[in-house]
Amino acid sequence: TNQVQLGNADTGAIHTIFVDKDDAWLDDMARYVWLAGGKGLFWLSERDGWRHAYYVSRDGKDVRLMTPGNYDVMSVDAIDEKAGLLYVTASPDNATTRFEYRVRMDGTGTPERVGPATQTGVHRYDVSPTSRWAFHTFSTLDTPPQTELVRLPGGDTVRSLAPNTALRAKIDALSRKRVDYTTLDIGGGGT
Repeated sequence: TNQVQLGNADTGAIHTIFVDKDDAWLDDMARYVWLAGGKGLFWLSERDGWRHAYYVSRDGKDVRLMTPGNYDVMSVDAIDEKAGLLYVTASPDNATTRFEYRVRMDGTGTPERVGPATQTGVHRYDVSPTSRWAFHTFSTLDTPPQTELVRLPGGDTVRSLAPNTALRAKIDALSRKRVDYTTLDIGGGGT
């Protein structure tokens, strides 16, 4: 059970405004962010079977899904209230990759991938407090991490910061086989 409680420093009274409970799962969501000048908060929950971001009003009566879809939000990297956008790490199309997406906080539209569509692998974004810049690090199983400064919301590269050129040259010189992922049928409808 996760819950949000407000306390009154003068009286010591505690008021529960929201409870998120699942008998099969325990998730520690001690960190939440107030939105709309304290009228509501941002909350991560698996209440619909996927890990998603929700808006919860201060009185707990208005609970809205901010990131609809059949995918898990792995992390929320930035909240840009002014533009109405969340920047999240997710893998909507392929569990072997991880990308940055921006989604509308009102729950409309589809996740929009940030950064070059041609880059594969795992991506990590360290987004600035203004949500205008980010340090973007990406790698694959056979490519060392590369870091660059990017401009948001588009993810355009401004400058390569750690290209790992010498290490990449050493790895490229190795005789190695191409890495391919495959899906196996494990029965019962699962893969």
